[in-house]
Amino acid sequence: MPSYEDRKTALLNTMRSEKRPLRYADVRRIMGGDAAIRRLEGERIVERISAGVFAEPGRDTTWDSVAVISCLHPEGVVCLETAAIFHGLTDANPDVVHMAFPRSKRVPVHPDINVEGYRWSETYLVHGVERVDIGSMHVAMTTRERTVVDFLRRMERTGMVEEGLKVMKAYFETGGSEKDLIKAAREIGAEAHVRAVSMGAMAMRGI
Repeated sequence: MPSYEDRKTALLNTMRSEKRPLRYADVRRIMGGDAAIRRLEGERIVERISAGVFAEPGRDTTWDSVAVISCLHPEGVVCLETAAIFHGLTDANPDVVHMAFPRSKRVPVHPDINVEGYRWSETYLVHGVERVDIGSMHVAMTTRERTVVDFLRRMERTGMVEEGLKVMKAYFETGGSEKDLIKAAREIGAEAHVRAVSMGAMAMRGI
């Protein structure tokens, strides 16, 4: 049977190589029981960052909420406001984690974290999605271009015009390419709408 030190090394190697916190079930499996987990916490090797999720102390805690939801629901894709903050497209700092999930899944409810969930088809969960390092977690997130496209799509559906135009303006002001934006829109069948909005906005000279 592996020793406590061997199990601890295996746990830390898993966290560091996979760049993610671990669920309680995974920590318990690696460590062999709750007594070893309590010892880890007592020695400050790991800490419980939310219900059922453990991470190493000393990390950047800015994105802990995103890390927790991504850890518990790895099928999710970080999107909209949360992705826009990460990509530097907004200076907003919402307390809500915006994340999309497969249509076959329910939007999760977490006791400590507010989740604004969306249910997307496979096309939307695959195209314009990349893996990024965010805090202590390697997560799936919409790209800069896809994030802008999603804001413009939401603008059309909900009338949230100001938010969509602000994000698009920030995209172009930080070196964004109209060609890349249209390409991202084309991949999910939103080219016509995004082309019309971007051309109209750029004609206003303010964007």
